[in-house]
Amino acid sequence: MNKKTSPGRSRQTLLMLTILGVFAASACSRQTAPEENTESSPQQAWAIPAVTMKSAHTEFQLYGNPITVNANEPMFRDSLKADIRRFFFEENFAEIERLADIYRHGARTGSGLFKLGVLYDAFSSTQIVSIQGILPKAEEKFNAWIKAYPNSPTPYVAKSNACFWILIGINASGSGAPNERAVYKKMLQLGQEFLFQHWNLIKNEPDAYRQKMRYALLADSSPAEWRAVLNEARSAFPGYYQIYFDANLYAPETRGNPQKAFAVTEEIAAALMEDTIDEGMSGYTRAYWAASRRGDISYYMSHETVDWKKMRLGFQDMLDAYPDAWNLNAFARFSCIFGDKEMVQKLQFAVIENPVNQIWPKSAREQCFAFAAS
Repeated sequence: MNKKTSPGRSRQTLLMLTILGVFAASACSRQTAPEENTESSPQQAWAIPAVTMKSAHTEFQLYGNPITVNANEPMFRDSLKADIRRFFFEENFAEIERLADIYRHGARTGSGLFKLGVLYDAFSSTQIVSIQGILPKAEEKFNAWIKAYPNSPTPYVAKSNACFWILIGINASGSGAPNERAVYKKMLQLGQEFLFQHWNLIKNEPDAYRQKMRYALLADSSPAEWRAVLNEARSAFPGYYQIYFDANLYAPETRGNPQKAFAVTEEIAAALMEDTIDEGMSGYTRAYWAASRRGDISYYMSHETVDWKKMRLGFQDMLDAYPDAWNLNAFARFSCIFGDKEMVQKLQFAVIENPVNQIWPKSAREQCFAFAAS
């Protein structure tokens, strides 16, 4: 959005852009590729069942099948990302590499999300990046990490992710002035060059394809060009959830046209079900659940393309495989949104003993349970 600025504001903007340009050149500049690149290990089977620490809280019956609810998801995600950032700033790169190597074999969180993607999401933090670029201390750490592990994909994908979030920050806070857009385009070019310069080294990493999809969007690729990247990602890593979730958020035709988002979600849901055939209907549910982050969930779920019967079956399949409190609370919340009193009643007492406030606050839970009792 264009904003009118005073002369003083304009001078401040120019100063910021000058600083931004300096940081941009440093943040995503080319690294000298090692003379010998050892490619990553071959792609793994990504549909491996979760191997997680279980903390049993409640056993309840869902259509006659007892389900024990595991510890919930938010604490693990926050803890892992905090640990990764701490290891990064302490230059304990060996520990990050150790975890990444474990997670490449398909390790999942309690809810079924891939831990490798959560690890890389740690590098979107404001402790790492700002609209001025990768923060100087973090830039030094990335350089040290690459120097220590020049043939590992981990530091390259992590830095590419950091560069992407700088661009998102500029988009979110910029004035849209021509000189600012010039800096943005230059930084986008540097980010793309960094990603593709090291592509042969990182192409066996699923999150490298997430970055490729994101940069394709920022580069204003056509829907056909962008889908070619999505199909490449699906072919390389079928069923890697975070690829499909990003596809829901970053499809180019949805920019400025929310109605088209529903068609994209239906497409992504079909793709995820096709690529996770052993997981029943859960792919449909995960796709629409992820897409509901766009805005008001009740509004999004009221659209004619959303099929609650499919979503309900998907949640059941999801809980059978990943009986986490995160999935349980989401199932109850969506049951309430769709007016499914019977399902709310089945889930209510398990939710009371295993609430997840990040899914819905206590007031929303109480309203839902009152509705189910009416």
